[in-house]
Amino acid sequence: MKNTTCLLVTLLLINAAFTQGEKGEGRAAGETGTSILNEVLETAYLLTAIGKYEDAHAYFAFALRDTSNKQVFNNAGVVAILAARNYFRPKEPEVKFHYPVELDLKTVSARGGNDFKEIRTRLLREAIAHFDSAIQLDAAYAPAYLNRACAYVLLGEVQKAQSDANRAADQSGYNKTLVDVQVLLGILHALQGDTTQAEKAFKTAAGQGSALAEHNLKILLDQEIPAPAGNFDLSGGIETIDNISLMDPFNIPEPDPKSEIALNPQIRLYHNLHPGPNSRFYFSDNTATGQQTYFLLTGPAYTGRTVKNLGIGAGQAEIDTAYGTPVRTVETSAGQLRVYPSIILVLDPGGKLTHWALYGENG
Repeated sequence: MKNTTCLLVTLLLINAAFTQGEKGEGRAAGETGTSILNEVLETAYLLTAIGKYEDAHAYFAFALRDTSNKQVFNNAGVVAILAARNYFRPKEPEVKFHYPVELDLKTVSARGGNDFKEIRTRLLREAIAHFDSAIQLDAAYAPAYLNRACAYVLLGEVQKAQSDANRAADQSGYNKTLVDVQVLLGILHALQGDTTQAEKAFKTAAGQGSALAEHNLKILLDQEIPAPAGNFDLSGGIETIDNISLMDPFNIPEPDPKSEIALNPQIRLYHNLHPGPNSRFYFSDNTATGQQTYFLLTGPAYTGRTVKNLGIGAGQAEIDTAYGTPVRTVETSAGQLRVYPSIILVLDPGGKLTHWALYGENG
């Protein structure tokens, strides 16, 4: 597993209501711009978690039409960085380490070197512009400094990356981001050949509860890394929420056609906010690619359990035992997303399970 690679970015989960409130078009009466924005952003971070970066970018771009919000700018930059990662070769040193966002890499071996370098540079500059906008809105917004530093690392601009990492560390009120800064510093030290300082930084972050720092430490020390979970494991049953499964695409919940949000000419979002007594369903349709992606989420008062017998409040050790190594992880300012072949587990800063989502696709 030495070639497992990913990037250090902090994805902000936008669940709370925003203050913008104009009515959207094509929606049922009474639905406000605020509720539409929340649905768009929640779907965007779920798409990001499962590696649908181009679709996620369309969602964030749609949100930015109606709001100037630092978190949205931050997340638009995040998906631009993740998209850029697809244009690095797996053995390039910038992407050797496993950072707080884990990527499911696509091969770039068939692309010409000049072509993919130009594309990734353009995407990284776009990401930096988004982070610049977030910082203009809040000069003390630590996640944007951290993420901009990551973009600079991938561009090879180490001094700028170091400066932004230091600025992120200087901000107060972002304890989770401070831990991620240590992870980035470890990577910077490693890229500059200082294994001693890299090990020290990774151990500092690991001591503060960063599982990703522990993973990086294993990469640095050339230790064996556990393999991620494989394909759908049906040995213990099928994952359900409110007794609804997404395994059969013909039996997934029906989205409300009146809920349509046209994000651009190719992508539409639909929902069903009550497919069960305490769940909600999002359906993203990309007519350009022919792919449909859908998510079934637990509601805030959900009392059911996963197929591995985990409920809200389960701890990190329980999750590790039940589900093993995730396919990818996404570090957030509010905790962590752990992505497995059919389920996304959402953890708080203390490693406790707060809610989860099932996902599937066809096309």
